[in-house]
Amino acid sequence: MSLNEFILCFFLLAVLSLTNIAGSAGAGIVIPIAIGLYHFDTKSAIALSNVSLMAGGLMKYAMTLNESHPLKNGQGVVYDYNYAMLALPTAIIGANLGSLVNLMAADELVLVLFLCVTIYTAWQAIKKYR
Repeated sequence: MSLNEFILCFFLLAVLSLTNIAGSAGAGIVIPIAIGLYHFDTKSAIALSNVSLMAGGLMKYAMTLNESHPLKNGQGVVYDYNYAMLALPTAIIGANLGSLVNLMAADELVLVLFLCVTIYTAWQAIKKYR
């Protein structure tokens, strides 16, 4: 590992920490950093992004496990598991479809699809902000 890669590891750790604090977990930021700065191929960058998303989620869950929900007078956990039960099936279907596309498609197509989804999501966020 060169000195440049070592410094970039701390940069990536700082970026992921800030995005995890902000609530976005930073998975979408890992992909361009891994491709542009570390010269990963697209599929490896997506895998690294998924691992960082899982690690961030597990850490956030572990850190808030002992906290109680503010609206339940000290009872219950912070997380609403009803929302998780509604969101989980669509997340599993999306992950399975994404895995299939990632396996069958070329790196360039996967990168173009990632860019399209990122631009669309950013556009929706900008419209919602206005």
